[in-house]
Amino acid sequence: MLLALMRSPLLLIGAAVCKALGQGMAQPAFQAECIRRAGPERRGVAVSMYYLGADIGNGIAPVVGGYVADAWGYPALNLGGAAVMGICILCFFLYQRREKAVGQQRQAPAEG
Repeated sequence: MLLALMRSPLLLIGAAVCKALGQGMAQPAFQAECIRRAGPERRGVAVSMYYLGADIGNGIAPVVGGYVADAWGYPALNLGGAAVMGICILCFFLYQRREKAVGQQRQAPAEG
């Protein structure tokens, strides 16, 4: 979101460096988590789906981003990206909450 409000090229370069470092550290962690959750028998499928999702995103995002930037400008493009990230974070926390509840139900002794 701050990227949408930047007016200095130096700040933009600093943001790009931070993004590159963050992505370089996060991508391997995300892939490892996908593989861990899939289990040993589905590791190949997990890796394929992980890269398929990344490739689809890398193919679609520039096209959609170009239309948004042409129609509403770069600040709107960056705010839109921040909104998508916010939705993804919300989905992640909802998923984690559901997984925790399912795990607690599995550990509870069966009544009967």
